[in-house]
Amino acid sequence: MVHYGHSCLIPVDQMDGLKMLYVFVDIKMDILHLIETVKHNWTTTTSLALVSTIQFVSTIQAAVAELKADGYNATAPQIRPLSPGEILGCTSPKLTGMDAVIYIGDGRFHLESIMIANPEVKAYRYNPYDKTITQEFYDHVKMAAVRQEAIRKASTAGTFGLILGTLGHQGNPHIMRRLQQRVSEKLNKSVVCVLLSEIFPGKLDLFADIDAWIQTSCPRLSIDWGLAFSKPVGTFGLILGTLGHQGNPHIMRRLQKRVSEKLNKSVVCVLLSEIFPGKLDLFADIDAWIQTSCPRLSIDWGLAFSKPVLTPYEASVVVDDVPWQERYPMDFYAKDSLGPWTPNHNVPRSAVVTVKKVCDGCSCKR
Repeated sequence: MVHYGHSCLIPVDQMDGLKMLYVFVDIKMDILHLIETVKHNWTTTTSLALVSTIQFVSTIQAAVAELKADGYNATAPQIRPLSPGEILGCTSPKLTGMDAVIYIGDGRFHLESIMIANPEVKAYRYNPYDKTITQEFYDHVKMAAVRQEAIRKASTAGTFGLILGTLGHQGNPHIMRRLQQRVSEKLNKSVVCVLLSEIFPGKLDLFADIDAWIQTSCPRLSIDWGLAFSKPVGTFGLILGTLGHQGNPHIMRRLQKRVSEKLNKSVVCVLLSEIFPGKLDLFADIDAWIQTSCPRLSIDWGLAFSKPVLTPYEASVVVDDVPWQERYPMDFYAKDSLGPWTPNHNVPRSAVVTVKKVCDGCSCKR
């Protein structure tokens, strides 16, 4: 498998039976213009955090060094296992003592991640292609209201669908199993597990028997698109994504157990490579879904689905494993994430294979 432009979330020698080749991409840009733009808009009394995706990380680190030399309080924040200054659409650090964050890039998806994680910090986007800088805004109140409403509806579901995402490293079988267990124990609900590489309202609408969904893929799927998923509630469907490494069976099984135990609900597990509203609507008996793929699927597209499609974090709120966080967690790949519903949560050092092969300039050394 060849990863072009990706950073190593998993060391290359931990992929048993599958050879991995990472081709790193370092996009060169006018760093002088970036530095002069910062100096033109901010004084040395302003604390600044510079972030981007892996393609611009070397530029960010060089810019931070130059700004520090000129007396600026600038930093490239890190959330492991990502590199300093690197963020993802579902993983960003919590900033302390920062007045503003500057994202280098031409889109908003990854920028929104650090905005969600730090609602009190002003956010700006520097476009390295047209050399413009703009202040960016995010409707935190609306997002929280939408996600809390999805949690409220899912808490009354009869059958849960649990989605294990299979895109990249998003889905985690351990998380899926944990959620499956918690839904069964806490809610006493049935859980249906599904593997999906992509989650769309049309796909989930195919599951007519599912009342609510929990998706273990990117949390942004629920946050950004949650309003697109709009089904009535009753039975839980648990989706295990099958696109890449998104779906995690451990997370799926945990969720299945918790829903069954806590809510006393039945759980149906479904394997899906893609998650669409139309697919999930085919499960007429599912009242709510839990998807273990990218959480941004629920966050960004949740309103496109006719039934609630929860992230593992949101499912954990339903089964009372964790209270609702006023600052929505953007820690999907973080090693020190909020709870055991993320792939890299507090992995014991003894469980980590010693890295013998590493890639130059890659975060897998850390």
